[in-house]
Amino acid sequence: MKVGYVTREMIDLPIEGNHVISKRIIDCAVLAGVDHHIITLEPFVEETRSSKEYTVVNSKYYADNTGEHAVVSALSRVVNEFVSSVNVANQVKSYPCDLVHVLNFTKEAYMITHKFMRIKKPLIVHFYHSHQVLMDDVFLFRNLALRLGLFGRLLDNTVLTVNRSLAEFLVSKLGSDPDRVHYVPCPIDNKVFRPIDDKMGLREKYGLPKDKPIVTYVGSLNSARGIIELVTSFKSVLSQIPDALFYLSYPKHATESSYETLVFERIKSLKLEKNVIVSGPSRNVAEVYNLADVMVLPFSRPYWVDPPLVVLEAMSCGVPIITNSVGAIGEVAKDNDNAVIVEPGNKEALANSIVELINDKSKASRIGKNARKTIIHNNSYDIVGEKLWKIYASLLE
Repeated sequence: MKVGYVTREMIDLPIEGNHVISKRIIDCAVLAGVDHHIITLEPFVEETRSSKEYTVVNSKYYADNTGEHAVVSALSRVVNEFVSSVNVANQVKSYPCDLVHVLNFTKEAYMITHKFMRIKKPLIVHFYHSHQVLMDDVFLFRNLALRLGLFGRLLDNTVLTVNRSLAEFLVSKLGSDPDRVHYVPCPIDNKVFRPIDDKMGLREKYGLPKDKPIVTYVGSLNSARGIIELVTSFKSVLSQIPDALFYLSYPKHATESSYETLVFERIKSLKLEKNVIVSGPSRNVAEVYNLADVMVLPFSRPYWVDPPLVVLEAMSCGVPIITNSVGAIGEVAKDNDNAVIVEPGNKEALANSIVELINDKSKASRIGKNARKTIIHNNSYDIVGEKLWKIYASLLE
């Protein structure tokens, strides 16, 4: 079988988010023996060009609309998405693939275009979000498409989800055909995201003290991720473990600058500067996870990717994590088994859980080992690749 993958921004791959998941899904399928071709919409590419593995399509999506009225800008974006979808569909139609798998690409525009252009190839669309996020106002167009039944009911498409809750929501609440909706867990490369035995050598590499407990947070500075609550809780941790350090690794996103300011104002107001180490994003994030005695990811609501990559990757590294069971996190993380689960917003419980895991090394080790077993059993490349192969084969039958 040969699968055509429709994606966005795959040539110069960002280090986080939807793009990374898309690349991993393709890698899993290739590992399972799937022949493939990637059709990717790219910014700043003047013309369509092809190679053995890729067809690169020009993108108008990145036109600068910042000076326009908000409504005009939104309409311009929709038009650009449909124009881009037509360009991509033309490539799909001419390329000899057996089915089309849409990853981090605007699904609504492409599905309609795929149907309108009468492309006679089975169509799969892949969601990385929870139904709570998809039904937010920020996804107005997708919200409407969901309610109209464009996923797994109309337009002859099949839906894949990275969490069970969205699959159940599509079938039970939106009337999607259960035979057209499949759960495929988010793939994690457990050979890359693995425990590093020489933690002291790793800390020396990063210029960190070897003898102090390190509490780590990795990810965007966004209100949904509970970082201010974590900073506040860390003040309580220091009252019991004065030499603890808080290692904060995050990417700078312009859209999150206001919240970033709030976070650092809170650090300053609590006089935590001497115990907080700030770092930017790392392309070797597995090492950052392994620096930690405890990894804390206190989400207050479902995030864009659900369950979040950072939770799955840290678990694969065998790091004991403290998190919340919001969204699909509870499908993977189980309290006192492979994680410690606290109630969102409960700063006292969060602080107590951090102190307990730092002091109880036996419990921390057990939770970390169970976490890695969970990811190997559920999210490893061979497991996900086999699931993809079976779904592809069933559609081509």
